[in-house]
Amino acid sequence: MNLKKLFIVSVIICSFFAIKSNSYAESRLILGINPDYKTFDPGHAYEIWATTVLNVTYDNLVKFESNGDVPELDAAKSRSASNDGLTWTFKLRDDIFFVSGNKLTSADVKWSFDRVKHLKGNPAFLADNVESVSAPDKNTVIIKLKKTDSSFISKLATPAFAILDSKTVKAMGGASGEGASDKDNVKDGLNQLSAGSGPYILKSFVPDSEVILVKNKKYRSNVPGADRIHLRSMSDGNSQLLAIQKGDIDIAFNINSEHAKQLKGKKGVKVIANNTKLINFLLMNMDPKIGGPISNPHVQDAVRYALDYRGLQTIAGSGAITPQSFIQQGFLGALPPRDPDFQDLQKAKELMAKAGYANGFTIDFDVATYSMQGVSWTILGEKIASDLAKIGINAKIRTSEIMVGLAEYRAGKQAFAIWGWGPDYPDPNNQLAFGPGEKVGGDRVNWKASMHPELVSLIKKAKSETDDSKRAELLKKIQKIDSEDGPYAFILQLGRQYAVRENIDNAYTNYYQLELDQIIKR
Repeated sequence: MNLKKLFIVSVIICSFFAIKSNSYAESRLILGINPDYKTFDPGHAYEIWATTVLNVTYDNLVKFESNGDVPELDAAKSRSASNDGLTWTFKLRDDIFFVSGNKLTSADVKWSFDRVKHLKGNPAFLADNVESVSAPDKNTVIIKLKKTDSSFISKLATPAFAILDSKTVKAMGGASGEGASDKDNVKDGLNQLSAGSGPYILKSFVPDSEVILVKNKKYRSNVPGADRIHLRSMSDGNSQLLAIQKGDIDIAFNINSEHAKQLKGKKGVKVIANNTKLINFLLMNMDPKIGGPISNPHVQDAVRYALDYRGLQTIAGSGAITPQSFIQQGFLGALPPRDPDFQDLQKAKELMAKAGYANGFTIDFDVATYSMQGVSWTILGEKIASDLAKIGINAKIRTSEIMVGLAEYRAGKQAFAIWGWGPDYPDPNNQLAFGPGEKVGGDRVNWKASMHPELVSLIKKAKSETDDSKRAELLKKIQKIDSEDGPYAFILQLGRQYAVRENIDNAYTNYYQLELDQIIKR
C-alpha cells in the first residue's frame, strides 16, 4: 500500500472512531437554581429542591408521574386495601436493584419506613398514622394504619417514604426503629452517596455550589433524560438571565416577569409559563411570649385588611393570585381567590384599636433572603412593611439566610415572618398542616389544638372523609374559619415562569415536582 492510500485509510479509520466517540458523548443538562437544600437524606429532607433530587435518586412504592393526580405503581407491582381502609398490601417488583447491586426487598421497605418514623426528622409527621409495617415475605409489604386516611397513597409517593438500601445504610451507621433519632448518624453520609434505586445517582454535592447527578446504569428501564444533570447554585435572577442567554445553563428557574420580557424574542431561548400551588404567607406567632402584639387575633385580622393584595400580585407577576386560606386553587374544596381589592385600611385601624393598639407597635419581621419562582421575599417584605406602616405597625425587617431562617421557623421561634410553602403531595390533607395543633400550626406558629376545638374537629373529619363532596364542604368550612380567625395572612399563590434553551424538551413541571428524568437535551 502506497503512502497516499495509507493516509486515506487512516483518515477513514480516525473519522469512524470520531463519529463513534461523538455518538456516545455524554449529554449534560445544567439547571440554574436557587437552592434550599441542606441534606439529601430522605429521613430529614423536606425542601422543594431536595425532594426534586430525591424523586429521581430513590424509588417509592408508588409515585406521581407526568402531571397525574393519582399515584402510579413504582417499586410495587400491585396494591390492595382492606374494606375498612386500614390495611394495605403491596407486592413488589422483582427486578429492582440498588446502586450497590443489592436487590430491593420488602425488608428494605420496612426498614426505611420504620426509620423515617423514628428519626423524628422534618418529614416524620407523614408517617404518624402508620401503625405498623411488616414483611411476611421478600416481595410483600403490609402497612397498617391507625385510622382511615384519604390521602395515604399520596403520602407514600413523597420522598419521606423513599426506599433505602438498608444493608448499605446500616453499614454507614444508619438506624431504624425506636431510638433511631439518637443512634442514626448517616445524614451527612447520604449527601455524598446514593442508597437508592432510582434512575439517577447522586454523584457529588458541594454546598452553595453544585449538585451532580448521573444516570443509574443498573436502572430497570431506559431513562430519556440527560446522562448528567448539574444543579448549579445561582440565587441571583440576573445571573441566571445572563447565563441562559450565553448558553452556560440550559434552564433558568429563578427568573421574574421582567426577565421574561427581556428574553422575549431572544434567539436560542424560550420562556415557559404554567401555574403552581406554591404560596407565600405571613406567619403570626400565637404564643404571646414570642409574638407579643401580633398574637392578638384582632391584630392578625387587621394585618389581613391592611395588605395591598393587588400590589403584591403586581410584584409577583403573571399568573399570581391570592388564596383566602391554606387550601389554594387547584385543590378539592378550595374557596375562590381573595379579591385583590380586599384592602380596607379604615377597618384595619378599627381592629387595631379594638386590640388595644390604636397607637400601633414595633415588631421584628423575619424575611429570608430568598426568591421563589423569581419573586424576591425581600421585595415582598418591603412592600408588606410599607402597607402595615399605614395602620401603625412598624415591621422592622430582619433578614437571614434561608437555612438559618428555616431553623428558627421550624422551632416556632419567629414572631412575625414571611414564608413559602409547596405541597408535598397533591391532596388538600397536606394543607391541613396549617391547622391548630398540626405540623405548621402547632409546631411553627404555636397555634395549639386547645385554642380552636371547632377547627380541630372539622380537620379531623376532613382527614378521614372519603366522600369527595362531603369532604369538599368540610374543607370550605375550615377555610372560612381560618381566613377570619387563623394566625396567617396568605398573600400569594404564584405563577411560574422559567427560561429554557431551545434544544430542551419536556422541561415542564407539575404543581409539586420537577421530573428531572424526563427532561431531554437534543
